[in-house]
Amino acid sequence: MYEKSVTLKDVAARSAYSLRTVKKVMSGDKTVRPETRENVLQVAKELGYKKNMAASILATNRIRNIAIILGDYRYFFPEAKAGFRKCHKSWISMKVGIEFLLPKSRTLESSKDLLRSLLHDEKFDAVIMHASSMTELNPEINALMEKGKMVCTFGADAPASKRLFYVGPRAYESGRIAAQAMANYTGGTGKIYIMKQSLVEMQTQERVRGFYDYMSEKYPDIRIEQILISGGVEDYHKKTAELMKLKDVAGVVGTDADCYIIGSEARKAGRKDVVSLGFDLSVETAELMREDYFTLILDQNPEQQAMIALDSICRHLLYNTKMENIFTDVAIVTSEILRYKEKTEY
Repeated sequence: MYEKSVTLKDVAARSAYSLRTVKKVMSGDKTVRPETRENVLQVAKELGYKKNMAASILATNRIRNIAIILGDYRYFFPEAKAGFRKCHKSWISMKVGIEFLLPKSRTLESSKDLLRSLLHDEKFDAVIMHASSMTELNPEINALMEKGKMVCTFGADAPASKRLFYVGPRAYESGRIAAQAMANYTGGTGKIYIMKQSLVEMQTQERVRGFYDYMSEKYPDIRIEQILISGGVEDYHKKTAELMKLKDVAGVVGTDADCYIIGSEARKAGRKDVVSLGFDLSVETAELMREDYFTLILDQNPEQQAMIALDSICRHLLYNTKMENIFTDVAIVTSEILRYKEKTEY
Protein backbone atom coordinates (compact mmCIF):
# COMPACT_ATOMS: atom_id res chain seq x y z
CA MET A 1 0.00 0.00 0.00
CA TYR A 2 1.43 3.37 -1.05
CA GLU A 3 1.35 6.40 1.21
CA LYS A 4 -0.68 9.22 -0.28
CA SER A 5 1.39 12.32 -1.01
CA VAL A 6 0.42 15.60 0.61
CA THR A 7 -1.14 18.12 -1.78
CA LEU A 8 -1.68 21.88 -1.66
CA LYS A 9 -5.35 21.19 -0.94
CA ASP A 10 -4.30 19.36 2.22
CA VAL A 11 -2.17 22.32 3.28
CA ALA A 12 -5.05 24.72 2.60
CA ALA A 13 -7.50 22.61 4.62
CA ARG A 14 -5.17 22.32 7.63
CA SER A 15 -4.07 25.96 7.58
CA ALA A 16 -7.58 27.38 7.04
CA TYR A 17 -6.32 29.53 4.19
CA SER A 18 -7.73 29.40 0.68
CA LEU A 19 -6.06 27.22 -1.94
CA ARG A 20 -5.31 30.38 -3.92
CA THR A 21 -3.41 31.88 -0.97
CA VAL A 22 -1.47 28.67 -0.40
CA LYS A 23 -0.47 28.57 -4.07
CA LYS A 24 0.74 32.16 -3.81
CA VAL A 25 2.91 31.28 -0.82
CA MET A 26 4.43 28.26 -2.56
CA SER A 27 5.17 30.25 -5.72
CA GLY A 28 7.00 32.93 -3.72
CA ASP A 29 4.44 35.67 -4.35
CA LYS A 30 5.70 38.79 -2.52
CA THR A 31 2.17 40.18 -2.01
CA VAL A 32 1.38 37.60 0.69
CA ARG A 33 1.63 38.96 4.24
CA PRO A 34 4.68 37.66 6.20
CA GLU A 35 2.58 36.07 9.00
CA THR A 36 0.39 34.31 6.46
CA ARG A 37 3.46 32.96 4.66
CA GLU A 38 4.94 31.73 7.94
CA ASN A 39 1.73 29.95 8.95
CA VAL A 40 1.30 28.24 5.59
CA LEU A 41 4.93 27.12 5.42
CA GLN A 42 4.76 25.77 8.98
CA VAL A 43 1.67 23.69 8.15
CA ALA A 44 3.32 22.46 4.94
CA LYS A 45 6.34 21.37 6.96
CA GLU A 46 4.20 19.60 9.58
CA LEU A 47 2.32 17.70 6.86
CA GLY A 48 5.51 16.80 5.03
CA TYR A 49 4.50 18.59 1.83
CA LYS A 50 7.10 18.31 -0.93
CA LYS A 51 6.85 20.61 -3.89
CA ASN A 52 6.88 18.87 -7.26
CA MET A 53 9.59 21.03 -8.76
CA ALA A 54 9.66 19.22 -12.08
CA ALA A 55 5.95 19.80 -12.60
CA SER A 56 6.31 23.45 -11.62
CA ILE A 57 9.13 23.99 -14.08
CA LEU A 58 7.38 22.27 -16.95
CA ALA A 59 4.22 24.24 -16.29
CA THR A 60 6.02 27.49 -17.12
CA ASN A 61 7.49 28.71 -20.39
CA ARG A 62 10.66 29.97 -18.79
CA ILE A 63 13.99 28.67 -20.08
CA ARG A 64 17.05 28.75 -17.82
CA ASN A 65 19.99 29.77 -19.99
CA ILE A 66 23.56 29.07 -18.93
CA ALA A 67 26.56 30.82 -20.46
CA ILE A 68 29.62 28.56 -20.72
CA ILE A 69 32.91 30.43 -21.13
CA LEU A 70 35.69 28.37 -22.70
CA GLY A 71 39.11 29.04 -24.21
CA ASP A 72 40.21 28.42 -27.79
CA TYR A 73 43.11 26.08 -27.04
CA ARG A 74 43.40 22.86 -29.03
CA TYR A 75 43.29 20.72 -25.90
CA PHE A 76 41.11 20.42 -22.81
CA PHE A 77 38.39 22.70 -24.14
CA PRO A 78 37.17 20.47 -27.02
CA GLU A 79 36.80 17.57 -24.56
CA ALA A 80 35.06 19.89 -22.08
CA LYS A 81 32.64 21.10 -24.76
CA ALA A 82 31.78 17.49 -25.57
CA GLY A 83 31.06 16.88 -21.87
CA PHE A 84 28.78 19.91 -21.64
CA ARG A 85 26.81 18.82 -24.69
CA LYS A 86 26.48 15.28 -23.41
CA CYS A 87 25.17 16.46 -20.03
CA HIS A 88 22.85 19.02 -21.61
CA LYS A 89 20.88 16.26 -23.34
CA SER A 90 19.56 15.13 -19.96
CA TRP A 91 18.42 18.67 -19.06
CA ILE A 92 16.79 19.85 -22.29
CA SER A 93 13.41 18.48 -21.18
CA MET A 94 13.68 20.65 -18.06
CA LYS A 95 13.94 23.76 -20.22
CA VAL A 96 17.66 24.38 -19.76
CA GLY A 97 19.59 26.09 -22.55
CA ILE A 98 23.36 26.42 -22.91
CA GLU A 99 25.47 28.74 -25.04
CA PHE A 100 29.24 28.59 -25.52
CA LEU A 101 31.02 31.94 -25.34
CA LEU A 102 34.61 32.78 -26.24
CA PRO A 103 36.54 35.90 -25.20
CA LYS A 104 37.68 37.94 -28.22
CA SER A 105 41.30 37.20 -27.37
CA ARG A 106 43.41 35.34 -24.82
CA THR A 107 44.05 38.51 -22.84
CA LEU A 108 42.77 38.98 -19.33
CA GLU A 109 40.99 42.19 -20.32
CA SER A 110 39.03 40.32 -22.98
CA SER A 111 37.76 37.86 -20.34
CA LYS A 112 36.78 40.77 -18.12
CA ASP A 113 34.89 42.43 -20.97
CA LEU A 114 32.92 39.26 -21.63
CA LEU A 115 31.92 38.89 -17.98
CA ARG A 116 30.88 42.55 -17.83
CA SER A 117 28.67 42.09 -20.88
CA LEU A 118 26.89 39.20 -19.17
CA LEU A 119 26.10 41.34 -16.15
CA HIS A 120 23.42 43.24 -18.05
CA ASP A 121 22.33 40.42 -20.36
CA GLU A 122 18.97 39.23 -19.05
CA LYS A 123 19.15 36.15 -21.25
CA PHE A 124 21.45 34.24 -18.89
CA ASP A 125 20.69 32.93 -15.40
CA ALA A 126 24.09 31.40 -14.68
CA VAL A 127 27.70 31.24 -15.87
CA ILE A 128 30.11 28.32 -15.98
CA MET A 129 33.66 29.45 -16.63
CA HIS A 130 37.26 28.31 -16.79
CA ALA A 131 38.85 31.13 -14.78
CA SER A 132 41.81 32.50 -16.73
CA SER A 133 43.11 34.20 -13.59
CA MET A 134 43.18 33.14 -9.97
CA THR A 135 42.35 36.65 -8.66
CA GLU A 136 42.01 39.25 -11.43
CA LEU A 137 38.46 38.27 -12.42
CA ASN A 138 37.08 38.48 -8.89
CA PRO A 139 35.31 41.88 -9.30
CA GLU A 140 33.45 40.69 -12.40
CA ILE A 141 32.52 37.33 -10.87
CA ASN A 142 31.34 39.01 -7.66
CA ALA A 143 29.23 41.50 -9.60
CA LEU A 144 27.48 38.66 -11.45
CA MET A 145 26.76 36.83 -8.19
CA GLU A 146 25.39 40.00 -6.59
CA LYS A 147 23.17 40.46 -9.65
CA GLY A 148 21.70 37.01 -9.01
CA LYS A 149 23.53 35.27 -11.85
CA MET A 150 25.10 32.17 -10.37
CA VAL A 151 28.75 31.54 -11.30
CA CYS A 152 30.69 28.30 -10.99
CA THR A 153 34.23 27.62 -12.16
CA PHE A 154 35.64 24.42 -13.62
CA GLY A 155 39.17 23.30 -14.42
CA ALA A 156 40.68 26.54 -13.07
CA ASP A 157 39.33 28.38 -10.06
CA ALA A 158 39.04 31.88 -8.62
CA PRO A 159 38.82 30.74 -4.98
CA ALA A 160 38.78 34.19 -3.37
CA SER A 161 35.77 35.31 -5.43
CA LYS A 162 32.12 34.85 -4.47
CA ARG A 163 31.64 32.13 -7.09
CA LEU A 164 29.17 29.46 -6.02
CA PHE A 165 31.45 26.42 -6.33
CA TYR A 166 34.38 24.91 -8.24
CA VAL A 167 34.63 21.62 -10.13
CA GLY A 168 38.05 20.20 -10.97
CA PRO A 169 41.24 18.68 -9.60
CA ARG A 170 43.08 19.93 -6.57
CA ALA A 171 45.87 21.72 -8.43
CA TYR A 172 48.30 21.91 -5.53
CA GLU A 173 48.05 18.17 -4.87
CA SER A 174 48.41 17.50 -8.60
CA GLY A 175 51.70 19.39 -8.48
CA ARG A 176 52.90 17.23 -5.61
CA ILE A 177 51.96 14.06 -7.51
CA ALA A 178 53.90 15.35 -10.51
CA ALA A 179 56.93 16.02 -8.33
CA GLN A 180 56.88 12.55 -6.80
CA ALA A 181 56.62 10.93 -10.23
CA MET A 182 59.39 13.10 -11.63
CA ALA A 183 61.69 12.31 -8.70
CA ASN A 184 61.04 8.59 -9.11
CA TYR A 185 61.72 8.60 -12.84
CA THR A 186 64.88 10.72 -12.58
CA GLY A 187 66.22 8.90 -9.54
CA GLY A 188 66.07 12.06 -7.46
CA THR A 189 68.99 13.72 -9.26
CA GLY A 190 69.65 16.22 -12.03
CA LYS A 191 68.02 19.45 -13.09
CA ILE A 192 64.28 19.88 -13.70
CA TYR A 193 62.81 22.59 -15.92
CA ILE A 194 59.21 23.77 -15.55
CA MET A 195 57.58 25.26 -18.65
CA LYS A 196 54.65 27.59 -18.02
CA GLN A 197 52.60 29.90 -20.23
CA SER A 198 50.70 31.74 -17.49
CA LEU A 199 51.57 33.62 -14.33
CA VAL A 200 48.00 34.21 -13.16
CA GLU A 201 46.03 31.02 -13.87
CA MET A 202 45.22 28.98 -10.76
CA GLN A 203 46.22 25.60 -12.14
CA THR A 204 49.66 26.85 -13.16
CA GLN A 205 50.35 28.65 -9.88
CA GLU A 206 49.16 25.85 -7.65
CA ARG A 207 50.75 23.03 -9.64
CA VAL A 208 54.11 24.77 -9.51
CA ARG A 209 53.72 25.51 -5.79
CA GLY A 210 52.87 21.88 -5.05
CA PHE A 211 55.80 20.70 -7.18
CA TYR A 212 58.29 22.93 -5.34
CA ASP A 213 56.93 22.06 -1.90
CA TYR A 214 57.23 18.32 -2.49
CA MET A 215 60.75 18.60 -3.90
CA SER A 216 61.96 20.84 -1.07
CA GLU A 217 60.59 18.36 1.48
CA LYS A 218 61.80 15.14 -0.14
CA TYR A 219 64.56 15.99 -2.62
CA PRO A 220 66.14 19.32 -1.65
CA ASP A 221 69.19 18.65 -3.83
CA ILE A 222 67.20 18.56 -7.07
CA ARG A 223 67.65 21.82 -8.96
CA ILE A 224 64.52 23.39 -10.45
CA GLU A 225 64.28 26.23 -12.96
CA GLN A 226 61.15 27.84 -14.36
CA ILE A 227 60.87 28.98 -17.96
CA LEU A 228 58.10 31.39 -18.94
CA ILE A 229 56.66 30.94 -22.43
CA SER A 230 55.58 34.41 -23.56
CA GLY A 231 55.42 34.02 -27.33
CA GLY A 232 52.87 31.26 -27.79
CA VAL A 233 53.49 27.87 -29.40
CA GLU A 234 56.47 29.04 -31.45
CA ASP A 235 58.22 30.31 -28.34
CA TYR A 236 57.37 27.03 -26.57
CA HIS A 237 59.04 25.04 -29.36
CA LYS A 238 62.07 27.32 -29.46
CA LYS A 239 62.76 27.29 -25.73
CA THR A 240 62.17 23.54 -25.40
CA ALA A 241 64.52 22.85 -28.34
CA GLU A 242 67.20 24.85 -26.52
CA LEU A 243 66.67 22.74 -23.40
CA MET A 244 67.19 19.54 -25.34
CA LYS A 245 70.72 20.70 -26.17
CA LEU A 246 71.68 20.81 -22.49
CA LYS A 247 73.42 17.79 -21.01
CA ASP A 248 72.29 18.41 -17.44
CA VAL A 249 68.53 18.37 -18.17
CA ALA A 250 67.01 15.39 -16.35
CA GLY A 251 63.35 16.26 -16.74
CA VAL A 252 60.93 18.80 -18.17
CA VAL A 253 57.45 19.56 -16.79
CA GLY A 254 54.71 21.15 -18.89
CA THR A 255 52.07 22.83 -16.73
CA ASP A 256 49.37 22.91 -19.44
CA ALA A 257 47.99 20.88 -22.32
CA ASP A 258 50.62 22.20 -24.76
CA CYS A 259 53.08 19.91 -22.97
CA TYR A 260 53.13 17.69 -26.08
CA ILE A 261 55.71 20.17 -27.43
CA ILE A 262 58.23 18.82 -24.92
CA GLY A 263 57.96 15.33 -26.40
CA SER A 264 57.97 16.72 -29.93
CA GLU A 265 61.28 18.51 -29.38
CA ALA A 266 62.71 15.51 -27.53
CA ARG A 267 61.96 13.39 -30.61
CA LYS A 268 63.69 15.90 -32.90
CA ALA A 269 66.73 15.85 -30.64
CA GLY A 270 66.63 12.07 -30.11
CA ARG A 271 66.45 12.61 -26.33
CA LYS A 272 64.66 9.58 -24.90
CA ASP A 273 66.71 10.06 -21.73
CA VAL A 274 64.83 13.24 -20.75
CA VAL A 275 61.86 12.57 -18.46
CA SER A 276 58.87 14.54 -19.73
CA LEU A 277 55.73 15.08 -17.66
CA GLY A 278 52.58 17.02 -18.41
CA PHE A 279 48.86 17.50 -17.88
CA ASP A 280 46.01 16.49 -20.21
CA LEU A 281 46.29 13.56 -22.57
CA SER A 282 46.07 14.45 -26.26
CA VAL A 283 46.50 12.56 -29.52
CA GLU A 284 50.01 14.02 -29.88
CA THR A 285 51.18 13.11 -26.37
CA ALA A 286 49.74 9.60 -26.74
CA GLU A 287 51.72 9.07 -29.95
CA LEU A 288 54.90 10.43 -28.36
CA MET A 289 54.42 8.18 -25.34
CA ARG A 290 54.17 5.13 -27.56
CA GLU A 291 57.51 6.13 -29.09
CA ASP A 292 59.02 6.69 -25.63
CA TYR A 293 59.56 10.42 -26.18
CA PHE A 294 57.01 11.37 -23.52
CA THR A 295 57.05 9.78 -20.09
CA LEU A 296 53.99 10.59 -18.01
CA ILE A 297 50.68 12.44 -18.17
CA LEU A 298 48.38 13.42 -15.31
CA ASP A 299 45.04 13.31 -17.08
CA GLN A 300 42.34 15.63 -15.67
CA ASN A 301 39.40 14.21 -17.66
CA PRO A 302 37.97 17.56 -18.83
CA GLU A 303 34.83 15.86 -20.19
CA GLN A 304 33.96 14.60 -16.71
CA GLN A 305 34.62 18.01 -15.16
CA ALA A 306 32.26 19.66 -17.63
CA MET A 307 29.48 17.14 -17.09
CA ILE A 308 29.66 17.51 -13.31
CA ALA A 309 29.75 21.32 -13.50
CA LEU A 310 26.70 21.61 -15.75
CA ASP A 311 24.71 18.96 -13.89
CA SER A 312 25.46 20.67 -10.57
CA ILE A 313 24.54 24.20 -11.67
CA CYS A 314 21.30 22.88 -13.18
CA ARG A 315 20.36 21.19 -9.91
CA HIS A 316 21.04 24.40 -8.04
CA LEU A 317 19.07 26.58 -10.47
CA LEU A 318 16.05 24.30 -10.69
CA TYR A 319 15.96 22.62 -7.28
CA ASN A 320 18.00 25.03 -5.14
CA THR A 321 20.40 22.22 -4.27
CA LYS A 322 23.12 23.33 -1.86
CA MET A 323 26.47 23.33 -3.63
CA GLU A 324 30.04 22.87 -2.45
CA ASN A 325 33.33 22.44 -4.30
CA ILE A 326 33.58 19.15 -6.17
CA PHE A 327 37.13 17.88 -6.54
CA THR A 328 37.73 15.45 -9.39
CA ASP A 329 40.47 12.86 -9.75
CA VAL A 330 43.59 12.92 -11.89
CA ALA A 331 44.71 9.71 -13.56
CA ILE A 332 48.32 8.74 -14.19
CA VAL A 333 48.89 7.67 -17.79
CA THR A 334 52.07 6.00 -19.04
CA SER A 335 52.94 4.28 -22.30
CA GLU A 336 52.20 0.88 -20.77
CA ILE A 337 48.81 2.08 -19.54
CA LEU A 338 48.05 3.25 -23.09
CA ARG A 339 49.04 -0.14 -24.50
CA TYR A 340 46.92 -1.88 -21.89
CA LYS A 341 43.89 0.21 -22.79
CA GLU A 342 44.37 -0.48 -26.47
CA LYS A 343 44.39 -4.21 -25.86
CA THR A 344 41.35 -4.18 -23.60
CA GLU A 345 39.12 -1.91 -25.74
CA TYR A 346 36.69 -3.75 -27.98
